[in-house]
Amino acid sequence: MNLFISHADADKELATKFVDLLLLGIGVPHDNIFCSSSRGAIPNGSFFVQHILSNLNRADFVIALLTRSYFESHFCQAEAGAALARQTAGVCEFVSFVVPPVTFSELDGALYGRQSGSILDLPALGELRDRIHARMTSKPPGTSVWDEKRENFLMTARALAARYEAKESLSHITVVEYKWVREEGTGVWVNSKIRITFKNETGQPLRIESGYWLSGSDGIPPFEPRQHLKWHFKHGDNEAFELSVPADSTFRTWIGLADQVGWPECLNRSAARNTGTLQLKLRMKDQLLDHNIYF
Repeated sequence: MNLFISHADADKELATKFVDLLLLGIGVPHDNIFCSSSRGAIPNGSFFVQHILSNLNRADFVIALLTRSYFESHFCQAEAGAALARQTAGVCEFVSFVVPPVTFSELDGALYGRQSGSILDLPALGELRDRIHARMTSKPPGTSVWDEKRENFLMTARALAARYEAKESLSHITVVEYKWVREEGTGVWVNSKIRITFKNETGQPLRIESGYWLSGSDGIPPFEPRQHLKWHFKHGDNEAFELSVPADSTFRTWIGLADQVGWPECLNRSAARNTGTLQLKLRMKDQLLDHNIYF
């Protein structure tokens, strides 16, 4: 009996922990599980697409881990479609698990109308164990071992689901205002600036641990490379490299530009999304997250 774990490359940690559950909790031999994220799964020098498809085509079970990254991957969608075609032909079983924040209502395409389980649901994991045990020829681990390994897996899965959910919510940090300004006068450190105002619409308080502006090779020349940005809530506030931002509040930063940069170039580059990248490190609850905003 061969098992194939269908998952997105971005979900390596979840997939490898799931393999541990199959190995240690259910008792599936290592050689009977194919997971492309497992060490040595794809031999050096092999054509990885052909190797993956070869293992998919000989699998008795295909288990799909349905995350947001899974649905964004054309390769994963192709794996699901191929597995469902093999299931219809009666040559394999297809099992899927939804990983929050993905919901059952979001199953679409080849997965539309297909029954699925939640990766955090004990009965759904127990059903998978029973289905695999029914086809195993070796003696499986006892119930106490299964309970321990299942709880170990669920601890990781819950933490990853919380991280996925927090990461997804960062898309609700919205740009309220983006403008080029020229500020002359004494005491002005940089004359040409881009001032950006954001709103925290994530529904949660967050803390900016650090923020950098990266122009790259094609962006607008900055006053200094890799600028460490300062933050404040409104004009006249003291600026700081770190800032705690309540939910639904606005906050601001500015990017110092090379003195010769004018507003026409800023406007043209901004329209083409070729100004630069705001690279943030944010803390939300107990999650420390990297988040890039492209301008």
